[in-house]
Amino acid sequence: MADIRTFDAADKLARAAADAVLALALAAVRDRGQFVWGLPGGSSIAMLLRTLADEYYAARMPWPQTYVTFNDELWVAPTEPESSQCMAREELLDRVSIPREQVRSILTIGVSPQDSATVAERHVTEPFDGPVRPDLLLLTIGADGHTAGLFPGSGALLESDTLFVATEVPDTGETRITATLPLIAAARNIHFMATGASRASAVQQALYPQPNAPVVPAGLVNPTNGKVTWFLDSDAARSLEHTDLTSE
Repeated sequence: MADIRTFDAADKLARAAADAVLALALAAVRDRGQFVWGLPGGSSIAMLLRTLADEYYAARMPWPQTYVTFNDELWVAPTEPESSQCMAREELLDRVSIPREQVRSILTIGVSPQDSATVAERHVTEPFDGPVRPDLLLLTIGADGHTAGLFPGSGALLESDTLFVATEVPDTGETRITATLPLIAAARNIHFMATGASRASAVQQALYPQPNAPVVPAGLVNPTNGKVTWFLDSDAARSLEHTDLTSE
């Protein structure tokens, strides 16, 4: 059963999510010697990364033992504003002392999308001596229920072995490189972040799918031996019943 946490203000959500990242990072380094963390894009993630860049968190995160990967990326240059990696660098990674070689980017220049997916898979496996088990994957949910680059009806949802694929965004035809469900299922922890009323219906469908209705991609996230936590603001949680707002 997912752990659902709701907040009545965006700054409270960001602090709670940052506290959770810090706690998982310190525990992972203590128990396994490293913290492997997968990032997406999105405004709620940018808010979290800005919070983690604050001195309180930046000084406590175990950056020398942290490896950053990316869950998905739009097929644009890494300097473009639409790039998840560009956002992550500007909001956090260029502002803290993480070793540059431990930020495993998704290549979008000089390779084909298919080769980029292959390299992304290699990047996510390199920190591990055995099976790939990211300590934390951050995910968001779209108004259509998509997560990472996994959209309703996409063939990428059927991948059973490959950890990354190149896929197409249905509405725009744009190319994305995305983690697949097997990689997501291998994570020790998954944190969904959702803000805004436009996500409310999708959040409800993911958490409480209606009988005879197709399951949205975010609802297919089911780690094999991990924990799922949802961080929602009051607008994103508005369609959920019996949800108490967290206050601090």
